[in-house]
Amino acid sequence: MKTFDIVILTDNRYLEDSETNTYKHNVFYEDFLVPEALQAENLKVTRLAWDDLNFNWSDTKAVLFRTTWDYFDRFSEFSKWLAMVSTKTRLLNSEKIIRWNIDKHYLLELKAKGIHVAKSFFIETGTQSTLTELHQQLNWQETVLKPCVSGAGRHTYRLTPHNIAEHEAIFTELIQQESMMLHRFNITLLRKAKCLLSFSMVNTVMLF
Repeated sequence: MKTFDIVILTDNRYLEDSETNTYKHNVFYEDFLVPEALQAENLKVTRLAWDDLNFNWSDTKAVLFRTTWDYFDRFSEFSKWLAMVSTKTRLLNSEKIIRWNIDKHYLLELKAKGIHVAKSFFIETGTQSTLTELHQQLNWQETVLKPCVSGAGRHTYRLTPHNIAEHEAIFTELIQQESMMLHRFNITLLRKAKCLLSFSMVNTVMLF
């Protein structure tokens, strides 16, 4: 008999609430709402870090991915754990969907199906071209560079003709380890985002 119906997954940084860190407090609070709702349905629930060494993953009917936000910093370890845990219990979502969603190459699949995505160029591991050469090849002036497996702004850089040379060294290092991608920078989206932020701030002031 299973000990739990669902284990909610986080990473170690967010296991405990914080009175001094607003971001951590918000993560903890939002995660807390999930077990509260599930327990209201008479489900046995707990919340654990995905890398918990003491828990037997066969003791739960399912695991729900919530805030496992160190996966991109520990991707090799996370990938092995994902393969293991998928043999022990049910994953929400499935291993196949999680792996598909983790890697930004899924944008190529969406584009092939006629879905509009941001103009992107994928740079595979081991590529010898420099950033300058790639921008000349693409005829792009301003871009955003980031890893294909990433999050929270990890190694994400806005590149312009004025600063591209400053990023050649870090790019050379990263591309030997993992695939990267370039998004063509869209100033229109930035302006719209600023307008939305301003509108949101005004509404927040009006509410109080």
